[in-house]
Amino acid sequence: MSHRESSTGLCLSSKDYFAQMVRDAFEDRNIKTFPLAQKYLVGVLEFHVVTDNLFDEVDSSGRKTKSTLAKTFVRPTASEPATRVALL
Repeated sequence: MSHRESSTGLCLSSKDYFAQMVRDAFEDRNIKTFPLAQKYLVGVLEFHVVTDNLFDEVDSSGRKTKSTLAKTFVRPTASEPATRVALL
């Protein structure tokens, strides 16, 4: 019986929910990894639960926008080394 089948509890936090979903996904796909990798994924998911964290820029009209992935990675590569570390 898998952990999912034996679990009848209610998740009271997004962290608990995501931890369970990540654990189940790894088990279902038979992925072996370090616990820190699962913890990282849970942290990323939990961070993006807050909608303000989905947007990283504010345009001239005050609207929040999300930069494209390409722009997100081009900016650091074109920056000075000290700035690059902070951007990545």
